[in-house]
Amino acid sequence: MLTRITTEMPHTVSIEMETFHLYDLADVSVGHSVHAFGCAMIIAERSNKNFVTPAEKERLVTASWNALGRRLSALVMLTYPSRIVF
Repeated sequence: MLTRITTEMPHTVSIEMETFHLYDLADVSVGHSVHAFGCAMIIAERSNKNFVTPAEKERLVTASWNALGRRLSALVMLTYPSRIVF
């Protein structure tokens, strides 16, 4: 599974245990009917061991959720185009 993930998504740098399990379940689902994705946020500045400010955290969370929403919307439209109702 790790070989497949890093081959298909070469920019993958880390997979948490829970995320790996989601990918594994999707991989073994009947007819690959389950789609999985993972998203992780790190809100610490590792270089100086400080955490970001509450305002910066809010900005990062908002930007991440917006990006995630756009990606999920695109995935749904590509995967199930006949089910989209406007």
